[in-house]
Amino acid sequence: MTANVSPTPPASPSPSPLHAVVADDFEAVNRTIVTQLNSRVPLVETIGQYIIESGGKRLRPLLVLLAARSLGYEGDKHITLATLIEFMHTSTCCMTTWWTSRTCAVAKKPPTTPGAMRPRCW
Repeated sequence: MTANVSPTPPASPSPSPLHAVVADDFEAVNRTIVTQLNSRVPLVETIGQYIIESGGKRLRPLLVLLAARSLGYEGDKHITLATLIEFMHTSTCCMTTWWTSRTCAVAKKPPTTPGAMRPRCW
């Protein structure tokens, strides 16, 4: 009988050339997320860590940062805007997940049932 051995996780991919252009700005966005989500409520801080460590593309803030740099913007308001957009995206994802799970529970349908992802009121 063979032992269950977890495979070694793959190395994280190197940042894309687009991410490299705004790497310092991305770090500033990450710092802003951590600062803004500093809370006595553990869930709030957990959400902040999820945003930063999720490994997603984070395309929305990337586009804000790239647009600012491509237009020659030299202030720091683009960091605030990129952070705000990431917060809005994350909150809509959380709300969609909550609404879907609530709707499925009320309809007594598992989320994989066709049509279960659409609330009955739509």
